[in-house]
Amino acid sequence: MNQDLEGERLKSPEEEQAKLNILVVDDEPNISTLMERFIGKSTVASQVGLIQKAVDGQEAFDILENNKGKFNVVVTDGQMPRMGGLELAKKIKASGADIVVGLMSGNMNVLGLSDPETQASVMKDYGIAAVLRKPFSLAQAGELMKQIITIKAGNSAASQPQTP
Repeated sequence: MNQDLEGERLKSPEEEQAKLNILVVDDEPNISTLMERFIGKSTVASQVGLIQKAVDGQEAFDILENNKGKFNVVVTDGQMPRMGGLELAKKIKASGADIVVGLMSGNMNVLGLSDPETQASVMKDYGIAAVLRKPFSLAQAGELMKQIITIKAGNSAASQPQTP
């Protein structure tokens, strides 16, 4: 077991990789700050390594490109200037990065996500793991994060080599 000079156990690379490194993307600073606070207060707070914010999909994609492998979760607004959340999710999926994407929106109709069947199809096509309607509560943000963690855990298990 790894230990530092004061006797506390150091985290292994596997343990660090298991942390949620989250990029919150919203053009409304109060919403991204609220989501950051809700994540910090949710039942999954102990699993969070870092949270960083971006103001739109283009900035978020640039951050992801310049920090490959750093983030494993993106929670993004659907409608933003320069690049919206659906386009960002599609680019993340196309990049092949192991990033779980959650989508927030106050207007599911505009994104074409009001119908449950269409929503499921769009989520699959764009690689979106979970959807959160705005405005949201602490409990709803926590539920979004639980869904993301479940999917992330499934992705991690699927990428592990299988022993015979």
